[in-house]
This record gives sequence, structure tokens and C-alpha cells, in this order.
Amino acid sequence: MEHTLVPKQETTASDFLKLFPQYDGRNVVVAIFDTGVDPGAPGLQWTPDGRPKIIDVVDATGSSDVDMTTVIKAKDGKLKISPKTTWTLNPDWNAVNDRFRVGYKRGYEFYPQPLVARLKEAHKAEWVKSQRPFINATQRALAEWTRSHDPKTLCLSDIDARNELLARLAVLEDSVKTFDDPGPVYDCVAFFDGSYWRAAVDATGTGDFSTANAMANFCVAQEFAKLSDESQLNYALNVYDNGDVLSIVCDAGSHGTHVAGIVAAYHAEDPVNNGVAPGAQIVSVKIGDSRLGATETGVGICRGILAVLQHKCDVVNMSFGEHAARPNYGRPIEMIQELVEKHGVMFVASVGNDGPALGSIKSPGGLSSCILGVGAYVSPAMMAAEYSMQERHEGGAYTWSSRGPAMDGDLGVNVFAPGGAITSVPQWTLTKKQLKNGTSMSAPNCTGCVALLLSGLKAVGIHTNPFQLRRALEHTAVKVPHVDSFVQGRGLVQVVPAFEYLKQHSNAASNSQPLYYDVRITRPGTTAFGRGVCLREPADVVGLSSVEVQVKISPVFHVDAPNADKLQLDMSIALIATRPWILAPPTLALFHDSRVFSAVVQLDQLSAGVAHFGEILGYDSHDRAKGPLFRVPVTVIKPTRVAMPETTLTPTVAPGDEFRAFLAVPAGATWVDVRVVSGTPFPSVRRHRTVVLHLMQYETYTRPNGTSLLKRFQLDASDAGYSMAVRPLSTIEVCVAPMWNTGGGALPLQVDVVFRSIQPDPSAVVVQGGEGSARVNLVALLAQENILPQARLTAWTQRFRPTEFAVSPCSERSTWPENRVVYQLVVTYKFTKGEEGKVVLRLPILNGRLYDAPFESQLVLAFDANKKLLGASDAMPKELTLPKGPIVVRAQVRHEDYTLLGKLADMVLFADHNIKDIVVPVYDTSDGASLGSKPMASTVLREGLYVPVYVGEPEKLPKGASPGDVLSGRVTYGKKGVTHWKGSACKPDGFPLTYVVGPSEPKRKDVEVVASPPPADDTDDDEALRDFISTRVHKAVGKDAFDALWGKAIASYPAYAPLLKVHKEGSLVWNELHRFISSQSCTMSTTRRSASSNCSRSWRRPLPLKR
Repeated sequence: MEHTLVPKQETTASDFLKLFPQYDGRNVVVAIFDTGVDPGAPGLQWTPDGRPKIIDVVDATGSSDVDMTTVIKAKDGKLKISPKTTWTLNPDWNAVNDRFRVGYKRGYEFYPQPLVARLKEAHKAEWVKSQRPFINATQRALAEWTRSHDPKTLCLSDIDARNELLARLAVLEDSVKTFDDPGPVYDCVAFFDGSYWRAAVDATGTGDFSTANAMANFCVAQEFAKLSDESQLNYALNVYDNGDVLSIVCDAGSHGTHVAGIVAAYHAEDPVNNGVAPGAQIVSVKIGDSRLGATETGVGICRGILAVLQHKCDVVNMSFGEHAARPNYGRPIEMIQELVEKHGVMFVASVGNDGPALGSIKSPGGLSSCILGVGAYVSPAMMAAEYSMQERHEGGAYTWSSRGPAMDGDLGVNVFAPGGAITSVPQWTLTKKQLKNGTSMSAPNCTGCVALLLSGLKAVGIHTNPFQLRRALEHTAVKVPHVDSFVQGRGLVQVVPAFEYLKQHSNAASNSQPLYYDVRITRPGTTAFGRGVCLREPADVVGLSSVEVQVKISPVFHVDAPNADKLQLDMSIALIATRPWILAPPTLALFHDSRVFSAVVQLDQLSAGVAHFGEILGYDSHDRAKGPLFRVPVTVIKPTRVAMPETTLTPTVAPGDEFRAFLAVPAGATWVDVRVVSGTPFPSVRRHRTVVLHLMQYETYTRPNGTSLLKRFQLDASDAGYSMAVRPLSTIEVCVAPMWNTGGGALPLQVDVVFRSIQPDPSAVVVQGGEGSARVNLVALLAQENILPQARLTAWTQRFRPTEFAVSPCSERSTWPENRVVYQLVVTYKFTKGEEGKVVLRLPILNGRLYDAPFESQLVLAFDANKKLLGASDAMPKELTLPKGPIVVRAQVRHEDYTLLGKLADMVLFADHNIKDIVVPVYDTSDGASLGSKPMASTVLREGLYVPVYVGEPEKLPKGASPGDVLSGRVTYGKKGVTHWKGSACKPDGFPLTYVVGPSEPKRKDVEVVASPPPADDTDDDEALRDFISTRVHKAVGKDAFDALWGKAIASYPAYAPLLKVHKEGSLVWNELHRFISSQSCTMSTTRRSASSNCSRSWRRPLPLKR
């Protein structure tokens, strides 16, 4: 069982430590870019040789920053904060000139969200417990009142007493129901003692700092403390900007501490639980913003890189990532690339947990050339020790480990490493260790292996660089049988062979040789380039016997390399294709300027419906043992053409494996239904078998999660059917896989695929307020469909221009080497919320991109009129709950080039309000809107026949909607009904629908004309008398006799609705009508009008449209 809770045997790390026990990571510093590391977690205090395990803890996001710009001079050991508030200071504090900085911070703004949830639940339980005696007492009093009072003899005081008890009970019950714990507020003080800035946090809430410990920045003495016994939340302090900012550093989640434990935990009395490199030291860099639920930010990455440079870190681990629309692109990627290429820091990252379909890798780990991307491997030993599995299979990939290739052809995954571990977590979780799995765990396992290699190389005096390290890891990795390259890259990391490789080829790591060789691919007739060849779409391969590509190889030297070294570069490159269907020239003469050669991919040799992978490897002709200097990845997918809209697949798939089918989407298809059915009639075979269905399409400049569907389900529940929107004339991957930990052997499956088509023109419907309707032409190109269009508006969008903006340089905390200043644009918006509700605040010109964004970062903060922080949002907008009243929104964008920021000074803020669905009528004729017709009924859309429909305008609008505002929703055209398919009868999520609010109605006072009822039958004299009296009362509205007439009438007919209505409306409206008619010298009759009316001109105001 040794070395399996934190796996080391699989990578030969355990063998390396036995061979070289002193090369355990010592003299290596690892930066952990994550949610932050708890300095009090087990195994994270010391290294084997007695040095501090954690050198520094940094909150790079700013989410824990405290404004400390208020300066107060101490008098007699006290600080006068306000006329009624005085803080008592520790008499041992020696502040220069007795000057102190003061501030405060709400605890729940920087607490980890799981901890906030735990504390709120506990505090609510305490509140309910405290209120229960009062509720019980009130209930008993009510029961006693009921028992002791006879309803027939009640007096006014008795009723008042009962009402008081009812009101008291309502208040008590409401206090329990609406209880919301605001959390603690911490008073903070900081001062300069002549040597260091020191600070303290009052965890008692009393303002008494007399016994408080003033801690210096963590990197000075590694001091930390606990906020409370209840929370068990450890924190450290850092002071920035000459005392203006205090950072209360605590983690935003358990993830980062677990990652750090995998890399470098050291347990002196329990070495089995050590991390991979127990001798390494770490720098904790919190890039997960507490205000955003631990989501990473560009600011966190930027400041994190500066912390790496400050502490001279050797390697960075980043187990974070997001989907990106553009691979190997974006301002954050540029910053990481500079760290790697210029400063020689190895950067290791996870590739994502969104498999098993191809192309599911995330940025930055899977999409950036400067980063080593790591996939997740599980071994039989891990299955036994970590997962306690009785039934185990041979090692392989976790089903969810993301797969390459990238859309630009790069393989995406570089190496494989164990993707699970049981190790330390923060103390606030109230548990010592946890099992976590993911590429978030495989990346730190690989990082630990890198730390071992660097430790050994430093000990023997060998210098290396990140690209040489990558070549060593890739060249010595071991291929895992039956696992494709898209998930394991070059194979499973092997520390011992990699160390021997680096010792033998260390001369290649000097600056006199290129750092790496940049690969760029172009195809004749196109301007786009990639880092590899990826032929996937029907247009890439259908009807072609071969495809020729141009490969450009560019040597990249270190920025400080002398020109003489570049002039001396003269290499003979041997080109070797790994597959017979890839043709490349045998050699390439390479100099400092780029060289281009042609390669041919022979498509006619390849089968359809599967993914083919190969490479062109470039070796130094004089030193092939060094391994490839560059690789040109080639991926070819020839989709299967579907003769009919419906096809059936019958794979048999074992746990840990996956079945893929690549189908060409027929022309005209708009969505696909996929149903997965067990292929065995025996319930015991399929019982509790978890299966993954993953559908994937590629779309240029679109994040992969926007064109995919990923579902997990158990076959014993029912046959599973799902639907996904598709793009016609492109390739869709249908991937099914039993989960890796599903027992029971190979599983026979039946996968039914049906392409469906209701194609609208235009696909996005826009209705302008006042135009009545918008025409949409529908056609079914694959088969006859039943249609019943339905349209709904679900969001109301307001747009706001800034009220003010400012561009300014950031502080030294964000200043790069060589005095490169980062600038910030802060834009302010103001609006008034009519009522409390959920809102999404968006900056469409920026949103949707994090790593592939051209700007360093973006952040949106919302405040109320009292400057209380209501919520935060970033590149991926989140829904916020905003109260009624004035709202102030501040957006921050950062970049080194302030001229670029100036161009965003007038960007528009979109506020998407969540509204109750508004049904929009859809008519079958163009006159439906003007005639007020009923919405169209269900009809048949015959194949190939175009049918027009007309999307109308909503009858009602949200309160507060103004001209120019936009309502958005979706429109579906298929008829929803019960079918044998458990997919959708319509394109999932429908098609976009937009309604632009038209001009406002003129302000007129509503006038309701009450007509008399039809004449009563002679036999119904009482009803006729009632109607006659009612008519007289209506005529008396606004006259002195109204009250008397109404009183007599209501006494005779107390439940007659017209009499109740006229009293409720009051005399004001009718008095206004009387004055209007008087001004026209015309008496309006309330009886039915006819041509013989005694008015010379009849007048009737049209009823207003409801909004």
C-alpha cells in the first residue's frame, strides 16, 4: 500500500527517492496557483531539513484587501476611531511617530464559500433555537385565549389582545424564516515599526488589541493565526503600498491545499503520506477570487507571476482552467509565455475534466504551447488504495480526463500522470485529509516529479530550461497500452529515465541553442495557421484523396541570446513520419531564419468514422538519441456520411474505454436526438452501470462547451435520450463510455441517432416594437415534422452608458520588471432598480473570454447606495441579486497599454433582468397581429415545403421597460408531444428571439365607459329593478347625491359587483369624466348608444394597451 495515497510508484518517483534520497525537492521552490494554501494544514509546515515549507502566501486577487488609508495618531496607547469608539492598543507595539493605519473588513467577503455556508447554517440553527421558547409561549397564549373566550361575548379589548398575539407570532415566525447571518466585521490596524510593516486583526469584535499579536508580512517570519475556534480558518497578513492596503490572506477553497499536499507535503512520522517532492518549498498564490466563488482572475495570474519572480520560483503548478475560443492566444497567455521563455520558469497545468470527447481540453493547460499540459491516469494500485474498489481493471485514463486535439491541430495533452490522491485539506473543512481526483491532481503529481528532477540537477550542477525539461519528460514517457494519444499525450511520466536523459543531454540547455522550434501549419488557399494539422470537417476530407500542407519551422532563442549564436545555427534535421499515410521529405537544412517544407496527408488510405493520429518528428541528424526537437501533430477524422436521418450504432464498451463515432451532419439538420439503450436483455448486467454520453462539434472562435453535450446516467433507471443543436454540413462526434470505475465487464449498448430539421429563415428573430410581427419561413429538409410554434421572452435588458471613467497606473504591486506599469480603466455606471430581483451584469465587448482575452483582466463590482458590496462578476458573468433602489456598478479593465484602455471608456453595460416568462403570439398569417387573431394551431410541415409564420408582439411588458430596451427569449417551432424518443421535439433551447421596446404610449387618463345591461325579461322584475338602481348610481358619480344613492343600493344588493366596483373606483375618475363632458357641452349616456342619441357627437376613448 506504500506510495498509493499520493501515487509515486507509477511515475518511478518512489524509485528515484530510493536512489537519491537527497534529491527530494530541496532547493526547489514551487508556486501553487490555486485557491490558496492553508499554512496550518498537516504536512505543510516544514521540509525534511528543517526549513519552512511555505515561504509566502499571497492573495493575488485583491478579494481580501482592506483599505487602510485612514491614519490616526495614538494617544496614551489608544486610538480614537469616532466620538463613541476607542481602540486599545498593545503596549508592546512601537509604531514610528505613533501613527497607525485603521480599516475594517466583512468576514464573509473573504471567507471560503463552503465555510460561509457551514457557519450560516449553524448560526441559523442557533437563532431558531433561541426563538423557539418565545414562539412556543405565544402559541400557548393563543391557545389559552381561545379556550377562555366565548366568540359570542367578545369585546374590543379581547379582539385587540388576540390580534396582538397573532402579530407577535407572525413577527417571530418571520424572523426565523428570513434570518440571514451577515457574518463578522473585523477591525484592522497596521503600523510601521522602523523595520517592517505589522498588522493585527481584532477577532473578538471588541476593539481591544491589548493582547493582540501584530504580524509582519508572512514571508518575514511565516506567522499565521486563526480567526476563531468555530471557523478554524487560518489567515496570514501582508501589507502593500506603504501601508495603504492590508491583505488578509486565507484560502478560497480546499482545492489549493490538496494540490500543495500532492506536490510537497512532508509528514515526518508518516512518510507514506508524503507528497511527491517532500523537500520542496512552496509559495501559495491565491488566484481564485473569494468574491467570485474561487474563480480565477487575470489580476490573480498577473500578480501571481510577479510573486514567482520575487521569490525566484523554479516551477509553477496551476490546476485551474476554462474553455477558450482561441487556442494559444490572449493577454494572460502572453504573460505566462514571458515567464517561461524569458525567466526560465517551468509551468505545469491541468488540461480539464470535460472528457471523453475529443477537443474537450481547456486553457491554459491544454491550449498553450508554453505550458506542460497533463492528463489524468488511474492505476490498479490507485483503484485499490484510494477508491477501495474490489473489481479493478488495467490502468488507463479517467473517463472525464479532457482529450485533445486543440482546434488548431496541436495535440494539447503533453504527458500522463496519476490523477487522484488522498492528502491534506484546510482545517476549516474539519477533516484531516480528503480524496480528490481530476487533472487538478495529475498536474501537481507531475509538478512534484519536475521538482525532483530540478533538485537532482541542481545538486549535480546541471542547468536546464523549461523546454529541455519538457523534451526529457516527453521523450522518456511510457505509452500506456490501449490508451490513445489524445488523452495521454506522449505517455506516463517516468522520473528516473528523465533524470538520466537530462544528465546526458544537458549541453542542449544553454542559451547558445534554440529554446524550442516553433511549428506553424498552413494549407494552400487559406490564410489561417495552426500548430498542427487537424482535418475533421467534411469539407476538409470529402472527395479528396490527399491534402498538402505547408510546415514552417522557426528556431526560437532566448531573448538575451547573442546574435553570434544565431548566426552559428546550422542544423541538419531528419524528418520522420510515424504513420505511412503521412508523407514528408527526409531532411531539412535549418538556420536561424524560418524554413518551410511540404507534407502530404493521404486520405484514401484511412477508414471513415474514426480518429487517426500521427506525427512528423524532427531530429537532429547528428544526435538522434536526444529525441525529437519538434513535433508536427496530424489528426484526421473522416466522418461517416449518413444515408438516412436515422442511424443505429451497436458498440460493446468496457469500463475505462470509450466508443466514438464521427458522423457528417446532413444539410438542413438543426438538432439531433440520441438515445442510449442497453444492448442486453439481462437486468443484472446493466444494473448500476454509469454511462457517459458526450456529443461534440467544433466551431471556429466558439468555446467547446458551447457546441457540446455531456451527460452521465445509469442504464438501470431507463433508456436515456438527449438532444443537441447541430450545425449542418459539419462533423459531430458521438462518444459513449462506461465510467472508469463501473464494474461488470464490457457493456453492450445500442445508440440510436436521429437528425431532425426545422430550419427557420431568419434563424434569429427580431421584432421591432410597433411593427406588429416578423415573418419567419420554415422548412423541413430531412423529413416531415409537426409544428406548433411557441415563443417566450425570459429576460429584460437595459443598457447604460458610463457616468464617469478614469485611466490610472496600478500600484507597485502590479508593476512588472523594467518598470513596466500596468494601467487600469475604472468605469462607473449608475441606475435604479425598480424592485429586488436577479440581474446579470455584462460587458459584451469583453465577456466570454478569460485566457484568450486581449486584456489582462476584467472585474465588475455592484454596490448599493450605502456602498455595500452586493456582488461581483468577471469574464464569465454571474447572476447577482440586487435590491430595490440606486445601484452603482464599477468595472475595471487592466492592460499595459493605456491607449487601448481609453478606447473602452465609453463601453456599454448590459443589465439582464430575470423576468417572469412573457408569452409571445405566433400567427399563421400576416394579418394575425392587426386582427387580434388567435395564435396558430398545430400543423404539418411537409418535407421541402416552405411555410411562413409570423412572430407577434407581447401584450404586456415588464414594469419599467423603456423605449429601446430589449426583451430576449427563445422561439421553438416543433410540436412538443410524447414520442418514442426521449429527446426533444424541437431544437434544444430553440432559436434566439429579440423584442425591441417601441415608443411609449401618450399619457392619457383611462376612461372606462360602463354600458347598461341588456333589457331584462318582463318576468324578472327584481333583476330589472336592480339594474335600474345601479344605472342611477353610476349616473350620480361625482354628484352630491352619489353617497346617499349608493348607500341605499348596496343595502338592498350587498353582493352586486357593479355597485362594489363603482364604489372602489371612487368619485374621482367619474368626476373627471363629468368635467370633460361638460367642457364639450355634451352629456354622455351610460345606456347603449344608438343613432338617436341626444348627443350631437358620440365620444368613446379607446381602451389603452396593457403594459
